[in-house]
Amino acid sequence: MVITSLNGTIFEEMLKNALNNLKVNEKVINSMNVFPVPDGDTGSNMRVTLENGVVNTKPNNHLGDYLKDLSRNMLIGARGNSGVILSQFFKGIYEELKRCSIANSGELRDAFINAYKMAYKAVSKPTEGTILTVAREGIENIKDQVSRSTKIDVFFSIYVAEMKKSLSYTPELLPILKEAGVIDSGGAGYVVLVEGLLMYLHDEIVDLDNAKEEDFIITTDIDNFNADSKFELGYEISFHLQLLNGKGDVTNFDLDKFNDDLEKNARDIVSSREGDVVICDVKTMEPSKIIELCQKYGEFVSFDMENLDIKSNKETTKKFLGKVAVVSGDGLKEIYHDLGCDIVIDGGKTMNAYSSDFIRALRELNALNIVILPNDKNNILAINQAVDFLSKKNVNILKTNNVLEGYYALASDVNDSDNLDYRINQMEEGKNMIETFGVFASVRDCTLNDVRIKKDDYVIVKGDIVLDSYSDLIKTIVKGLEKLEAIDEKSTLIISKGKDYEFDDDELLNGISDAFPNLEVSFIEGGQPVYSMLIGLL
Repeated sequence: MVITSLNGTIFEEMLKNALNNLKVNEKVINSMNVFPVPDGDTGSNMRVTLENGVVNTKPNNHLGDYLKDLSRNMLIGARGNSGVILSQFFKGIYEELKRCSIANSGELRDAFINAYKMAYKAVSKPTEGTILTVAREGIENIKDQVSRSTKIDVFFSIYVAEMKKSLSYTPELLPILKEAGVIDSGGAGYVVLVEGLLMYLHDEIVDLDNAKEEDFIITTDIDNFNADSKFELGYEISFHLQLLNGKGDVTNFDLDKFNDDLEKNARDIVSSREGDVVICDVKTMEPSKIIELCQKYGEFVSFDMENLDIKSNKETTKKFLGKVAVVSGDGLKEIYHDLGCDIVIDGGKTMNAYSSDFIRALRELNALNIVILPNDKNNILAINQAVDFLSKKNVNILKTNNVLEGYYALASDVNDSDNLDYRINQMEEGKNMIETFGVFASVRDCTLNDVRIKKDDYVIVKGDIVLDSYSDLIKTIVKGLEKLEAIDEKSTLIISKGKDYEFDDDELLNGISDAFPNLEVSFIEGGQPVYSMLIGLL
C-alpha cells in the first residue's frame, strides 16, 4: 500500500494488524524474560494494553481524534511496566498529532520522537538496554532520512530496521541480558508491534490461526444490579470537555465558577484544566444536569459513566485508612482479607495488575487515606498512572516487593491510631522485618550470577539475585540460605506453598531443620502461581 499520509481509519487497521502480530509472537516475547522462571509476561502485558485500546476505541477518520481515545483507553487498560510504557508511547504520539486529521512521514517522525520522550518521563529511573533505548535509537538514528514527502511504508521500513539493530545490541548495554543470553523482551515486543504496522502497508495481514487468544478486555459487571435493586448512590461521571469558542470565551473560562455550578447537582468533584480541555470526575444523581451544564461551555471528547450501586462498597462513613493489595493465590487472598485488606486485586499468574484495576479500587474505597501494597515492582507505574488519572492526593504506596512483605506489613498495622505517619511507619517496619526468597523450577538452561542453571532444576532467588540451583529441592534451599551472612541470627522460616506445590512437608521440614536447627519452620497454603515456594525469614 503506497501512501504518503495516514488518517485515523488506515491507522486503526494498521493497529489491528499490529495487535495480531503481538498475539502471534506473544509466547516468544514472554519467553525472553531474564530469569528462567515461567512468569514471562512482557508480551502478554503489551498485547493486553494495545488490545484494550484497539477494541474500546471507536473508528474515526480524523487521526488526532482517533489517537485521543486510543491513548486514553490504553492508559486505562495498561498492565505491567511494559504495558504502561507502551501506553505512554501512544500518549506521546497523540500529543504530537492531536490536531492532525492526517499525518505525513515528517509528522510521524516527530510523533515517534515525542513518544519515546514521553515514555522516558514516565519511568523514574530509565534503564538503557530496554524498550526505551530501542524506541529512542530507532527514531533518532533515522530522523534525518525522513521528510514530509517520504512514503509511509518507507518510513516504517527504515524505523523497524534501525530498531532491530538497536535491539540486537541491548545485551551489550544491560549486562544481565548478556549473562542470561537474551535480548530485551520489551524492545522485542515493541519491534513486533511496529513491524505489524508495516506489514499492513505491505498487504501482509497477520494470520491468527495458530495464535492463542485470551479475553482480557475490560468489561462492566452488572450481575448485582437488577429489576429489584434500589438506586441510591447515583453515578460517577468522568469526562474530558473540549471548551469551544463558539459557546463562550475559552481564554477566560473560570474553573472555580464551573466547579461551583457543578456542586449544585454533584458531589466529590475533582477537576483540572489542561489548555482548552477540562478533565473532571464527579458523582451525581442527575447526570443529565451535569451534561447540560457542560454543553454550555463545550462538547465532550470522552465521557464515562458508572452506576455506583453496582459497586459492593456501601459504607456510609469513611474509614481512616483503607488498604489495597495485589495478590495471586486463593490462600494468600484469604489471608490478606483476614488481615484487614479492603480490596485485593488479582495479580494473575505474573502479579501484574491493570491500571484500571487500581482506578476502580481507588474509586470504590471509601477512606480518608489509602495505602497500596503493589507486592511487585512492576505494578508501581500502573499505580502511579491510576493516581494521576484520578488526581488522587490521599494515596500512599508502600513499596512491597512480594506478597510475604505485604503480609507482614499488614500484620504490623495496629488499628488503634489516626496518626497516618505512625500507621505507615508501622507497616514499613513490618515489611522490613522479613527477608524473602523465591523457589521455582527452571524452564531453560542458562547461567546467572555465575550460577549454572539447567532446565527443570530448582532455583532459589533473593530479589533479582540467583543464589543457587540444583536438581534436588532441599539442597537448593539449604545451599541458597547458607550464603546469607546473618542466617544464624534468624529464628523463623515461613514457606508459602504455591499452586503446584507437590512436595512432602515432613521431608522438607526435616531437611531444613537438619541444616538449620535453630529455625522454626511453618507452612501456609498460599496457592501462588509460578513460584513453587515463597520463603520468608525472620
